[in-house]
Amino acid sequence: MKIAIYGGSFNPPHNAHLEIAKKSIELLSIDKVIFVPTNISPHKIENENIVSGIQRLEMLSLLIGLTKKIEISDYEIQNHGISYTIETLKYFSKIFPTDELFLIIGEDNLTDLNSWKDILEIKKLVKYIVVPRDNEELKNSSDCIILNIKPIDISSSKTRKYILEGKDTSKMIPSDVNDFIKKNKLYI
Repeated sequence: MKIAIYGGSFNPPHNAHLEIAKKSIELLSIDKVIFVPTNISPHKIENENIVSGIQRLEMLSLLIGLTKKIEISDYEIQNHGISYTIETLKYFSKIFPTDELFLIIGEDNLTDLNSWKDILEIKKLVKYIVVPRDNEELKNSSDCIILNIKPIDISSSKTRKYILEGKDTSKMIPSDVNDFIKKNKLYI
């Protein structure tokens, strides 16, 4: 099987996250996408603005609904502390020892990969599925597969800003996620 690990803060999860997972399945014949929300990201300054792991897991569950071939793992949330990609990939490589593992990353991460903990070991465990962030043409390489989709102009930071400013987020997040955010008074 081809299994793609999709890590991130998902703070909040939005329609682009779901679209990327679905397109990975459709265009790259991925058998399963596993969303893995971080507990604490070593690369993000915004950690102090992050809502609880349990709330992000609930929002992810609302986002994916009954979508086939997409799952959520609470591995990093349950581990507490800083979430390092290498530890997560080691965990999944033990669970799926005979499967081919992929890691979904944004194009913007390509320039930072060498700063990731144990990057050489990461490269041995996975191939990258790279999601374009702008209209720059990217090329496949031996360890990178470009997800051939148009860049989607939705981000978690933009979604949080819209929520804070009381703007319409209906094109960014599904109504179930929006209702959860309002009910729990998140990002205001």
